[in-house]
Amino acid sequence: MTTSRLSGLSSGLDVDSLVKTLMSAQQTKLDKLNQQATKTTWKQEDYRSMSTSIVDFRQNKLLDTYSKSANLQAKTTSVTGNTTAVTTTASSTATGSLAITVNQLATAGNTKFSTGITNANTKLSDTAMGTDTTKGGTGQIELNGVVIQYDSDDTMADLVSKINSSSAGATAIFNSKTGDLSISSNKTGATGVTATGDLKAFSSTTTAGLNAKVNINGMDMEYEENSFAVNGINVTVNSLSGTGGVTNVSVKADTSKLLDTIKSFISDYNSLISKVNGETSETVYRTYAPLTDTQKESMTDDQITLWETKAKSGALRNDTTLTKMTTDLRASSMAQVKTSAGLMNLQSIGITTGSYTENGKLVIKDEDKLIAALTNNSTAVGELFGLSGDDKTATSTSSGIFTKMSAITNTALISMSKSAGISTTSTDLTTGFKASSELSTQLTTLDKKISDFKEFMSRLETSYYTKFTAMETAVNKYNSLSTSLSSYSG
Repeated sequence: MTTSRLSGLSSGLDVDSLVKTLMSAQQTKLDKLNQQATKTTWKQEDYRSMSTSIVDFRQNKLLDTYSKSANLQAKTTSVTGNTTAVTTTASSTATGSLAITVNQLATAGNTKFSTGITNANTKLSDTAMGTDTTKGGTGQIELNGVVIQYDSDDTMADLVSKINSSSAGATAIFNSKTGDLSISSNKTGATGVTATGDLKAFSSTTTAGLNAKVNINGMDMEYEENSFAVNGINVTVNSLSGTGGVTNVSVKADTSKLLDTIKSFISDYNSLISKVNGETSETVYRTYAPLTDTQKESMTDDQITLWETKAKSGALRNDTTLTKMTTDLRASSMAQVKTSAGLMNLQSIGITTGSYTENGKLVIKDEDKLIAALTNNSTAVGELFGLSGDDKTATSTSSGIFTKMSAITNTALISMSKSAGISTTSTDLTTGFKASSELSTQLTTLDKKISDFKEFMSRLETSYYTKFTAMETAVNKYNSLSTSLSSYSG
């Protein structure tokens, strides 16, 4: 029901202003509810911003990069003697040394067909291959067990294309000058090309493929390919050893790669610590509440930005989840780990925490000491960082630094998810919040309070106007009666 609102023509009162004044106290209460909801939303967004950085550090850096054995146990090879016959690389599992003599390279098998055709556009139906009219003018060949069909309009060029795009594992080349069709295996080794079907119409010459023959540490060995692995060492034979003699291969730690991995980790770790410390130590400006729409109307965009920057500041100041995480990360970075070389920690390889003003950041204090540790005992250094044990607490000696930091950051993410509803696996700043979290529940409650309070204000405002309307009506009747009585007395 719509209430008729009369102006103060009879009473002389500014009814709209009076109602606005009467409603101002209620509007203040509504503004406080909206500000509370805004601050809760800001806090959720701050949590999400922090969580994306933590997820990135944990998932993309610790688990997907630094914890990989290729980074923690990086190795390289040293080649002496005949350095041209053989090239090598080392996997993280490479061990020992090799003395290699190359006696034969692996080659691919080949079959050459003498077709007598000197034009690649000659139709196959016009050649000795022909096509079977009883089968709709089609023909077929079979390469390495794969059937390839052609029809009466297909040419030699078409057949070459079909062979090369098939799954037969072969490559065909046609020489229109000689009329030769060469089909070679895509793989080296003693197994060559098996060709049957209509190609039998042509005479052919087959050259068998060869296995690579090498002598390694006094043993004669054969491989189907020229690249193979021995004890984690990836070997590629390029030429016969001949008079060049033996190729000697030894394995050693890839100090440069290991050092780069550790430096990158320290940089990423310090970046996360810096961001978290910045968030948990932000100043709280208690006099700067979120702006109301009315307040924004009297301010410029720059003024609004400056105000809201201070209003948002400090939402996660001294946050218990984040401060505990940084405390545990610092403890894990300095704790000892039981490696194959005994108890070790970062300090024992030249890495320390910076000054107290740097809030737990890591610093390579003695790079020569670090390089010496990587050179002389890379396995133990790898264990210091990557060892995985059952106990993943900050001060555990059975788990490495990366393992403990992964567990610590995961615990923080789970806690933040319960509190703010953030994702524990996403780095997307637009990811929604879980409705079951504490802050999401608070926002739902606030939204309901705001909605209910708006309805209450609407009813209250209507009641004020109803009363003023009744007053105006009464004053108007009084004025009419007074005017009427005055006319009699006149």
